[in-house]
Amino acid sequence: MKWMVTNFDGSESGIFPLRLNDLVLHFRIHVLSADRPEILDFWQMKGESELWITNKEEELPPGFELHPTEVCNDLARKMEAKLNSGWMPGEIVYYPSIWRVQAGDRIVIIGERSHLEGGVFRSVFDFGASALVYWLWPDGQLPWVDDVLRAVPAQSDSVCKKWMRQAYARVRAMGGPRIFDESWKLG
Repeated sequence: MKWMVTNFDGSESGIFPLRLNDLVLHFRIHVLSADRPEILDFWQMKGESELWITNKEEELPPGFELHPTEVCNDLARKMEAKLNSGWMPGEIVYYPSIWRVQAGDRIVIIGERSHLEGGVFRSVFDFGASALVYWLWPDGQLPWVDDVLRAVPAQSDSVCKKWMRQAYARVRAMGGPRIFDESWKLG
């Protein structure tokens, strides 16, 4: 079984096409229990969409604003100027189709691709820097909350269960993260 492993260091963003029934999982590996990765969330796509992985301010999803507590480095300087101009931040924005991925986390994508050997695409993103991971519909809009709630596989979906087991085994086999960060900040 072939897996594509990509290291995300924050130097480049990525946009990945997702197809109907693709499975996307967010794993966190705790340093003291690297042999027991935790699945924080997962989506099974109910239509074509795009998965975005970024830590660039200009690529944040529509309507999403960073909170002053979520920035560092260059973004902290920009935020300081914004605050000094009189801008008042609201609450931290949480949305079910937006994940705050910390350094050390892993994202897995699995889906059917008839043109590949074995007919299945398997990919792991290994994060060395914090990032925002989110999905958009083809028209560039964030999904409605109801769309995200429907992105949960049916309990009877044996293919999805098999893929989840494969994803867990692959992330576990990778061992503990090389880079680990308990906080999430972009910049």
